[in-house]
Amino acid sequence: MIYADFESLLQKNDDDSDTHIPSGFCVVTTSRFEDHDCMLHCYTGDNVMDEFFIYMQSEKQRIRSILSVNQPLKPLTYEEHTKHEAATVCVLCNREFTIDRRKIKHHCHVTGKHIAAVCQVCKLQLNFRKSNEHFVHVLVKGRKSEILS
Repeated sequence: MIYADFESLLQKNDDDSDTHIPSGFCVVTTSRFEDHDCMLHCYTGDNVMDEFFIYMQSEKQRIRSILSVNQPLKPLTYEEHTKHEAATVCVLCNREFTIDRRKIKHHCHVTGKHIAAVCQVCKLQLNFRKSNEHFVHVLVKGRKSEILS
């Protein structure tokens, strides 16, 4: 999730109205991945909007490189192995594991850590991606939007 806040100066117009002129911004990127959490960037100066979009493009590349990692599953701890063996239903669809709905170890491809026992059907849906594109949520001054990263 990316949070952005802009600062601006008020410029009086001839008709006595005000125009907001961007003077700077601050962006913080948060992540559930500890090593990549709370990346803070502030800018004050000329061409604020151009600099903002340049920064967002650099974040796009940085985030894409993080999410494109494909770490193999790390060896399970005794507790993880015991929990996996004891699981009787998929944590995603809540259906029982069967011969046709086999139990699979689902893991985070960024960290290699085991997440949960899921069925083969759900695991295939999790793996399916048409491209290497990801959506990142951006919140700017209380207005939430999604951008393709």
